[in-house]
Parts: sequence; C-alpha cells; structure tokens
Amino acid sequence: MTREEIIEKCLDNTYDIEDREEQGLLWFGRYFFPHVIKNKYSEAHFKMSQLYFELLCPQRKTAMDRQAYMLIHREAAKSTIGTFLMPLYSIFLKGYRPVYKQREVGFDDTNLLWEKEDDKGKYNIVHISELNEKFILIASETAGQSETFVTDIKSEIESNVKLMEIFGGKHPEDIIDNELTSYGRKSTKWTKSAFLTNDNTAVVGVGSGQRVRGRKIKGSRPTFIAVDDMYSEENTKTAERREGLNQWFYNALKNSVDSETGKMLWLGTMVHPDIVAKEFKKDPLWWGIEVPIIGDAELKEALSYCTRDGEGRLRLPDLKTLAELNEKMTTLSWKDRYPIEHILKKYIEQLSKQKPDYFYQEYMNKPIAPESETLSPDAFEIQPSLIFSTDPYGNQQCEYKDKNQIRWKGKVNLTVGIDMASALHKKADDTAICIAGMARLYPNIPGFDLTNSKHKYPNGIIVPILAHVEGGKYDIISFKDSKAKKSVVTALVDISKRFKVDRVRIEANGQQEMSIRAIDSTLREMGVDIMIEPQYTNTEKSQRIKATLLPIFQKYKKMICVDDPKVKVVYEQLNMLTISDKDDYPDALEKALYETRIPEIGASWEEISEHNKVDFDIQEELGEDSWYFL
Repeated sequence: MTREEIIEKCLDNTYDIEDREEQGLLWFGRYFFPHVIKNKYSEAHFKMSQLYFELLCPQRKTAMDRQAYMLIHREAAKSTIGTFLMPLYSIFLKGYRPVYKQREVGFDDTNLLWEKEDDKGKYNIVHISELNEKFILIASETAGQSETFVTDIKSEIESNVKLMEIFGGKHPEDIIDNELTSYGRKSTKWTKSAFLTNDNTAVVGVGSGQRVRGRKIKGSRPTFIAVDDMYSEENTKTAERREGLNQWFYNALKNSVDSETGKMLWLGTMVHPDIVAKEFKKDPLWWGIEVPIIGDAELKEALSYCTRDGEGRLRLPDLKTLAELNEKMTTLSWKDRYPIEHILKKYIEQLSKQKPDYFYQEYMNKPIAPESETLSPDAFEIQPSLIFSTDPYGNQQCEYKDKNQIRWKGKVNLTVGIDMASALHKKADDTAICIAGMARLYPNIPGFDLTNSKHKYPNGIIVPILAHVEGGKYDIISFKDSKAKKSVVTALVDISKRFKVDRVRIEANGQQEMSIRAIDSTLREMGVDIMIEPQYTNTEKSQRIKATLLPIFQKYKKMICVDDPKVKVVYEQLNMLTISDKDDYPDALEKALYETRIPEIGASWEEISEHNKVDFDIQEELGEDSWYFL
C-alpha cells in the first residue's frame, strides 16, 4: 500500500460492527502496533471507537455535549484502546479529517437526524473537522499508572519506524512540570508523565486527586480527557475516600476541560456502588454504554448446566456442553478470548471465596450479586396515596389505595428512629431519620359495608409502614454559625406536628449520650411531648439491622412506603450492608421498628360508619396476592 492509501485507510471509519477489523481507528492499531494489538477486536472495541468518533461529531457544539462513558468489564483491553490507541490516533492523524458511520450504539440521542438507511437501520456518514487535539490528559487511579500510559505513547512516537515512515517524526520533548501537584504538594521537575510533540500536542498523565483544574499548556486547557479506572478496591474502601474521589472528578477534573473544544471519555468497572458512573446513568448530559462480559440471562443459563460435587462445590459442565453453549450464546463480549468456560471459571473462583459480589462488580457491571441481595426491589412498595390522620380518640391512622383501588385504613403505631452522624465534619456521614411502625388495616371498598368486611376479617391485616424519611447534615440542636440547614431538634418539632409517634429511639454510644440528653431537655423546654429512648447495643451494626428487619420482611413480604426519593436510598443501603459502609438509613429504620408494637384489634370511632350493604365476597376481590391476614 502507498502512503496515501494507508492514511486513507486510517481515516475511513464507515464500517459496521461485523467488519470491525477494517474500521479506520482499529485498523490503525493493528497495522502500526501489532506487538500491542495481538488479538482480534471485540464488539466492545468497535463500540468504544464509535463513542470516540461521536465525541468528535460536529453536531456536538460544546464540552457539555461531549461527555461519554463506557462501563465495561475487567480484562476487556479498554486501556489499550482508550489510553493508548485513541491518543496516538489523535497525534498522528492531526490535521486530517476522518469520516465515520454514525449509528446508535446503545446510548439514547433523540436529537439526531438520520439521512440514510440500510438493512441494519438508520445511519449518517459524518465528516469530522480536522483533528487538532492540543492537550490530551490521561487520568488514572495513581500517578504511576498514568505515567506508564504516557511513557508507552511517547515510546511509540520515538521508536515506531512504521509511524515515522508514514507520518514523519513528532519528536516528543519532556515538559518541565511546575503546575502538577499531588494532594497539595507542588513538583517542579522534568517528568515522565508529560511531553509535547513538535506540532504542539501535549500529553499529560495525572493520578486521582492531583491538581488539574486551571492547568494550561501552550495556552490550552485539556481538549481530550481519557479517564481510565480511576477507582480501585483500595481507594473505595471508605466513604470518605469515595466522596473525595467523586468530588475531585466533578470539581477538578471535569471542570478542567476546555469549554468549547473539550471532550471527556470515562472508562471503568463497577468496583463499588458509590462511584460517578452511578450518576452518569441519571444525568441526561452524559451518554454511554455498558458492556458486561456476558448477559444476565445467558449467565444464568450456563450456570444451570453446572453441577455440584459431594461437598457442594460448583463444577463445570462437560466439554461438549461447554462447546455447544459457547457456539449458541450471543452476549459474550469477547468470545475469541473469553469463552463461556473462562467466564464460568471466574464465577466459580469468586464463589469459592464467598465473593460473588466481586465477580458481578468486575465482570457484570453490577454492584451486588443476585444471590447477595437482601431484599427484592418489590419489598419497598411506594404508595403515593398514603396519608396519615388522627381519629377523635387520638389514635394515629393511615390509609392508602392499593393497585386494585381498594382503600385500606386503620390504626398505626409509629416510632422515630434516628442514626445521628458521629461528627459533623465528616463529609460522608449523614444523620438519618425514619418514621416507621406497624399498622392494622381493614379494606374499605366504596359502596360496600366496612362493618361486614370487619366481620369477615376481624383481625384485619398487619402491614409494616414507612411513613417518613429524611436526612443530611444536621446539628444536634441549632447553631447560628453552622453550615447545617437543620437540627435534630427542629426535625423532631416538625415531626410532632405531622405525626403522633410513640417514641424516638436514638443510639446512645460514646458522645451521643450527651447529645441525647441535650435533645431531650431542649424539647421539654419547648413544650414538645415526645419520649426520647436511648438505644444501647454492643452488637455489630449490620447484624443488628438484619436481625430486626429481615424477620419483618420475611413475614409480611412488603413494606408500604411514603412516596419519597429517599426510600430508594433506604432500600439500596439495606441491600448492600455486606459490601458498603453506608448504613445510615437502614440503621434509622431498624431503630424505628425495633420491638415495634402491633395495634390492638378494634375499630376506631371514625372507621365505624354506615355503608350500603351488598352481598360481596371480599376475599375474591382482594385476590391471592393480598396482604398477610392474621
């Protein structure tokens, strides 16, 4: 091939996924770096190239339009593509105009206008403006890792004869780095983590936490940021470290990109539930795709062929079955390198260590394994119609309409559970407040006799209720110079106006005992009549929470919950007690439901009213999936 043909081949990115080896970016990698690109490309690599060119699309006008992520399993060679191949492509194709076929590759972008269509769907042929990256920033977990990425790129520029023959020399020179800081410590020295080519493309590597905001090289802010595995098992161990990394990403790294020409590509795995990728999925300004090593359904199917030995250990299917499974499965992310046998071995390895969550985090993009889930998503049933009132006898009542439009109403005994933050200065430690209890409810169908339904079901139904959830940075009482917006005392005053609660239960360990006395005396001075009950315990927190809550869910299956976004937080934290150190809300819920009292049998004054009597079998109306009847 002539020089012109090779360059033209590198610029042509109009191939479909079946012909990914011919895709310009990937062909560039295979042709110039065979010593690095040794295996066939996977479909994930093609999708990664599509994300890259989508970032370059002229239709995306500002940096806010050019924020993409790929949540991808471990050992997928994402670093080879994202922090090696893409920067080198940008450096050597600088001044050229690539062309690519634009298709939807898993992300939703309804603003796109499609001009052409073939048997695979709609598409556009997009001519990109001349490549002109001025400042490429590579961010990774540590400065050492990012330095390795930069050194690998520089080594290819200096020694790759093929590249020099086609594109000429780029003559990279080290940069004196008098700006790069790590956790507040400046470093003025020649560095292996930064260089500048002779046509003014800077490449810099940084580790998580290093100073990047406001940095410029040759007057330019970063025009392309590749973030590769900024998290690890080590730096996500504590809530404080995760919160610090997340803030660094949003406040420093993301804000360092050039506002007009900047592009950001985040690559990583779900090493922990509390990482920025969780927020990407909710943020409409971020778009991207997820690539697990295998689909959920096919993993489940493959596991069904496994057997157990005499000691209960999981064993692989026979070789013939494995070959048949591998042939028919369609969701294997890299079948040439990771067949179903390899995936099952990885799963069994972690299962034998009693770490199935690790497998799902590293290979399935899920924070927790299905077998580790404490509760199903249906355990917390949101009821927008849930309301509370007080009857003439002073009893707290609640009512709501179920999916069959049957109105349930009756008494409820509520308790306030509070998990106070151990210290206000801890950024990740919140005060959490839950109001919960048990209700005894009766069905009240319009046009039918409530008294008759009570006769059929004199004991009613017993229902766990989550009436209120709140939390955040709270003072104990109230301080004028405090940054906290509320205090525990003001929260309890508000609660006393809205609910009739039996008591307030707060953990009384260490310095919290003094706080409880301060809360109690302040409320008494304010004339608020609420019983404050300290909770003393030496039991490990997660064990105590499970010991109280799981029997309730096992017996009653569901908890009726107020329509509040924080209910989801309660569920998520409760489900991840074994792998996360965030347990504020489950702890508050446990306190509210500890030794909870079920309302006594009997009708309140308001419940006894005249209705038209109709001969009706209410049990048939309620259906088999109705609540647990005593």
